[in-house]
Amino acid sequence: MKLPDKSIIVAAHPDDEILWFSSIIQKVDHILICFVGHKSRPDWTKGRQESLKQYPLQNMSCLGLEASETLNGADWNHPIATDIGIEIVNYRISSDKYVANFPRLRSELKNRLSGYQNVFTHNPWGEYGHEDHIQLYRAVKSLQSEMGFTIWYSGYFSNKSMVFMSKYASDFSSGPVTFRTDKDIANKIAMIYKKTGCWTWYEGYQWPDEESFIRDHFREDKNEILGTVFPLNMIAIEIPKLPVPPPKKNIFKRLYRKLSSLIS
Repeated sequence: MKLPDKSIIVAAHPDDEILWFSSIIQKVDHILICFVGHKSRPDWTKGRQESLKQYPLQNMSCLGLEASETLNGADWNHPIATDIGIEIVNYRISSDKYVANFPRLRSELKNRLSGYQNVFTHNPWGEYGHEDHIQLYRAVKSLQSEMGFTIWYSGYFSNKSMVFMSKYASDFSSGPVTFRTDKDIANKIAMIYKKTGCWTWYEGYQWPDEESFIRDHFREDKNEILGTVFPLNMIAIEIPKLPVPPPKKNIFKRLYRKLSSLIS
């Protein structure tokens, strides 16, 4: 099947472009990667910068933004969609960077997506369940009506993101496109990421033979019969448990006990 004209891949982090878009990476007009910096992992930042210098394809550029580091920040058993992505509820993870990144993403993308008719990007549930992927989808989606491009998103999901994915699946109204994955170029680029120490996926990951992209068009008439046929690639991963916040300490009780001890 022929790739739609004037197409671009918009991926969150280096290695996302080969994990979820390998079948079209050599067919699109351009590849845009958004997040390179990773504050808590300077080795990843350095490795990504070095790997991009060695990148074998010429049709790639980066925004150079810093990742929010909100992975596993959502409650994936009870995910809540927001205008900028997904609600971050893990008390150990700050949502400040996540909130700040959205307008930056939107502003940068508005400049970079001009002239493209088709944008291939992450899906609304973040593939296996990554908060940055969801936010990037939301940023692209927020520009669609203004810029007039068609959005195609990947058909990957996992047991972790299944609940969130099911919130969208019943409203799909899309003719998907399917392509054979390009395992040769995917492995070649993966080796660069591994050598520079910034490969973030499973060491022995094997690409499926095919992957599909769903045209982002949801049913406007909710009285239509819901449900459609669409292809998905499932990945099984370990689901992290949301940490339970420590019990709040009652200051008044502590003061009362201290006062009581002094009086007695």
